[in-house]
Amino acid sequence: MDDGFLWVLILLGSLVMLMAIGVVLLWRIVRLLKAARSAPVASASGDLAELKHEERAHNRHFEEFLAEDPSRAQLLKSEQSAAFRQWRQDRGFTWGR
Repeated sequence: MDDGFLWVLILLGSLVMLMAIGVVLLWRIVRLLKAARSAPVASASGDLAELKHEERAHNRHFEEFLAEDPSRAQLLKSEQSAAFRQWRQDRGFTWGR
């Protein structure tokens, strides 16, 4: 056998292996996309609505916190946050609900 012919066989074999790997990867990507497409969208909308509700409640509590003592607005942000956490804890509010 000629050395040139051997190199051609090696290159063709390598090319076939790379193509097989590419086909497998494409097949996995298509499967993942189909799975993502069929995932329920309603749960994401529900989670977003719940987050917005929690954010509104948080903002309402923070406004109440500042209204009780207007000098709290003059505190540094770190002090304000610590005081707000303590205020929420004293009233039995939890961050997750």
